[in-house]
Amino acid sequence: MIRASITAGVRPTTMILGEDNRKAWSHLDVLAMQAFQIIEDERCGQCGLPRWLCKNDDPRLQVRIKVDSCYAKQELDKFEEERKKGDSGGLAYPEFYTKPDNIPLHEFRALYYEQLAAERAEDEGD
Repeated sequence: MIRASITAGVRPTTMILGEDNRKAWSHLDVLAMQAFQIIEDERCGQCGLPRWLCKNDDPRLQVRIKVDSCYAKQELDKFEEERKKGDSGGLAYPEFYTKPDNIPLHEFRALYYEQLAAERAEDEGD
């Protein structure tokens, strides 16, 4: 929400709480921006994780690699590879649909978060 408020040029509490943007910045706005800046300043330029994690050589701290697959990006990459062989006009973009039952896409949101919670629970068991 902080990044969105910066992009929109409004106070953070306008985005977070829906407050009137015509008011002066509050103490809460300033604290939110300071916290956001601290997080941004601590971000590693190579991996995007907090520097205090990724540049820490404490042997108790371990790293495992996880793979996050975006099936839309995979399909787009396949399409672009085929397109290199022929026509290069137009903008290609992914569009999701369901088959065979035309399930509304919003129903997949809850399923995704249930799957994510199950994976996290499994990881905590390791």
